[in-house]
Amino acid sequence: MVEGPNFAFGKDRGGSIEKLQSLCHQHDITLEIANPVETEGEMVSSSRIRDSLKRGNAELANRMLTEPYRVRGMVTHGVKRGSEIGFPTANLEAIDTLIPEEGVYAGAALVENERFAAAINIGPNPTFGEHALKFEVHVIGFTGDLYGQVLEVDILSKTRETRTFDNADQLKKQLEIDIASAQAVFH
Repeated sequence: MVEGPNFAFGKDRGGSIEKLQSLCHQHDITLEIANPVETEGEMVSSSRIRDSLKRGNAELANRMLTEPYRVRGMVTHGVKRGSEIGFPTANLEAIDTLIPEEGVYAGAALVENERFAAAINIGPNPTFGEHALKFEVHVIGFTGDLYGQVLEVDILSKTRETRTFDNADQLKKQLEIDIASAQAVFH
């Protein structure tokens, strides 16, 4: 068994690494305590990674993970508003991992073993009066059909907060900026 130096278990995390060492010794199980890895002067831990993602700090989470944080979901039909304004999105549902903080992100989508730059919106669409949490991915340069497929998306960097626009034309102008930003981060 391999654990970190701050491992805890049991009710209210009352079991310490010392208790685990004792239990392993009693049952003839080898326990190795891994040396901590640090980034930016703090120990890397799953809690710190989750907290970074919940705060929208994908770059820090990715440095701790050593590769981009990946979200996987099923592409479902939306209201097709993105397509109507020239920016089709893959709406992901059945996501079984932590969803980062609401906002717009630059990322990479894996489609048929090819990586595409992606602009990602996590959150509602307040410009259109929608308040439900959505996970929408504009796969830059992809023109095929993704409905019903599992799509994997790497979260690279948060580029801005979600906000309300006065009309669809203002939103389109911002989406063009978001796409350029996502491409720059991707490359």
